[in-house]
Amino acid sequence: MTRLVWWANPTLIFPAIVLGTCFVTLLLPESTYDFWGTEKYFDLWMMIVAVAAVCAFSVGSLAGSFLPTFELMPQDRRTHTVLGLLADLAFVFTLFGYVTWAYFAMQRGLSLSALLELVLQPEAGAADRMRESMKTVSGVTTFTQFGPVCVVLTCIQLFSDQYRSAWRFWFYIFALLGLAFLRSIVNSERLALIELMVPAVFMFVLLSQVCARGFFKWMVSIGPFFAIAGVLVIFGLFEYFRSWQYYKTEFDSFGVFVVSRIASYFCTALNNSVLTFYVGELPPWPYFTLTFFWRFPLIANSNYSYYRLTGHDPEDAYMGNLEMFGTQELNNHSGLFAPLIDYGYAGFFVFWLAYGVMSGVLTRLVKERRLAGLIFFPFLLVAILETPRIPYLTSHRTFPSIAFGLACLVAVNLFQSRKR
Repeated sequence: MTRLVWWANPTLIFPAIVLGTCFVTLLLPESTYDFWGTEKYFDLWMMIVAVAAVCAFSVGSLAGSFLPTFELMPQDRRTHTVLGLLADLAFVFTLFGYVTWAYFAMQRGLSLSALLELVLQPEAGAADRMRESMKTVSGVTTFTQFGPVCVVLTCIQLFSDQYRSAWRFWFYIFALLGLAFLRSIVNSERLALIELMVPAVFMFVLLSQVCARGFFKWMVSIGPFFAIAGVLVIFGLFEYFRSWQYYKTEFDSFGVFVVSRIASYFCTALNNSVLTFYVGELPPWPYFTLTFFWRFPLIANSNYSYYRLTGHDPEDAYMGNLEMFGTQELNNHSGLFAPLIDYGYAGFFVFWLAYGVMSGVLTRLVKERRLAGLIFFPFLLVAILETPRIPYLTSHRTFPSIAFGLACLVAVNLFQSRKR
């Protein structure tokens, strides 16, 4: 059984990230929230609720690690070839999404000269105008979200030492990272890069023999220090084009602005969810933990859409809550408190208990290097890192990759069954 590097262990990083961000959110003074354009709603009681979530997650994770699992492993070269073909298909889907998105964006005014102007001569409002041209096309640009599962499948090909990898998989990695980088600048969507880089780094550390010995093993063990520095640099780069032009007169230095801006995204997300729970209009049916379902095109555009069934639009209501009581600029809602809004206190505890069980099962599977663990654990890792800021794992953006991952399991298991 493979031993996970400490910074990829959910039972360590979930409490650290959740309690750390909640503690900072609690300690920040009212004046900081005033600067961000909102009142402070996060209080000591919500800190206790966050501790309860961590306890539920930890108990569930422990229980999940003992549950029996029934999943076949890719054991030979032919099975590995099937995964390679599935990686090819995922890349084609992702590329189709980006090409289609670029086509519609150019119809709305996106051009190389506009992009160069944003990069070389950034000014207030330039990033917002660029985002207007990058509006998504329902059911089409969703194909770009096959990128994360393509990266995972590609890394299995590249870093499993017992197999020889084709050159095309290196091309897939760099092409997807390059497209995500452009998307992060043009569409102010840093998560597009994070959800590719985190799985790629984790899979390299897990599967590559290079990271298992000597100097490289030591470097891996202190990886979070490099990650923090990298986050500050990358985040600062993107914020320079996005919001620095608005705030440069408010701060003494760009570095102070970057740290403050990072804190604002996480702390206001937690505060916004508490705001909604305390004084806002709550959805009549669960929505924020089920957006992958309600925003699926076949549901969203049918007679069974959330609005047609309930007469309520949770997204509009949420933004209305922020307009009345908070700020619409910093409008993320926390993944930590999304189940509290949807299900109340009892459902909140059950949700994080079940989340922990899933985490325990996937942790065990990835330690055993079984296919389900290799495919889905990287998504869990991204979700944990983003928990204070957004409900990543249950969002519509993860649905294509998770659905494709399930299809991969079915395809491999059917292939192995036929061989027998």
